[in-house]
Amino acid sequence: MDNPITKEQALKSIEDYFIEEAKREVSHCKISNEPPTFCGIYRTWPEDEDVWYVYPPPREFKLGGSRVIVVSKKTGKILFDREVGE
Repeated sequence: MDNPITKEQALKSIEDYFIEEAKREVSHCKISNEPPTFCGIYRTWPEDEDVWYVYPPPREFKLGGSRVIVVSKKTGKILFDREVGE
């Protein structure tokens, strides 16, 4: 190679790749006002916090749990992001 890319350029390429991958995933997310019915979630946020429950698509085929992300409707802060129902 005449002019190999730098480590910083390689990391920037990976960052861009992950951003595009995340955009594709977000377009397939399901979102609800209701908590999942297929499992319990250990509540780590205040009881009166109004939240969205987001269900991203699985990254690969698997049996068992599903990822659930809880987002505050007030602040947009991620309050919970875990695999549940395993």
